[in-house]
Order: sequence, then C-alpha cells, then structure tokens
Amino acid sequence: MSQKEVTGIVEFHSFGDDGGVGYQIDQWLQQYPHVTVIDTKYQVVSYQEGNTIKFATFALVLFHETNVPEVNRATTQKMQLPPRMTGTSRRG
Repeated sequence: MSQKEVTGIVEFHSFGDDGGVGYQIDQWLQQYPHVTVIDTKYQVVSYQEGNTIKFATFALVLFHETNVPEVNRATTQKMQLPPRMTGTSRRG
C-alpha cells in the first residue's frame, strides 16, 4: 500500500463536560466519509477555573482527501474557537 500524503489538518477540543474529542472526530468522519485519517495527535492540559482544576483535551487529525472540489474540502469547515486560557500562579 502506498503512503498517502497529508492534505489537511483539523483540530478538535474538549473542555470540561462538553462532548469528548473522540465523539467529535467520529461525527466529523461521518460528515466527510471520503477522508482518510493519516494520524491523530492528542494533548491533555490542565487549567484552573476558580478553585477547581479542570482538564482540556486537544486533538489534531492529519488527513488525506482526493478528488474533492476545493469548496467542499473538509478543511473549510468552520471550527469553534477555544475559550481563552490563562496561566495560574502558585503562592507558597
């Protein structure tokens, strides 16, 4: 099998109780069945909201798609912007 070239990248993210990135990726793949996933990169980060430590998950999906008109490319999908996250300071 020949190696496919990465033709696009899409980002997914999950904060707190919203839908997990696995579910979001599954929904996206159902919307774009012509896409072949080449690789998926995950990162989990923690952030503080008030006195609570929460976790956010980010996923980058590297994909290949062929014979698709530019206007219909999956990369044209409007992605939701993540909320602003600021660092926290520790007091000792």
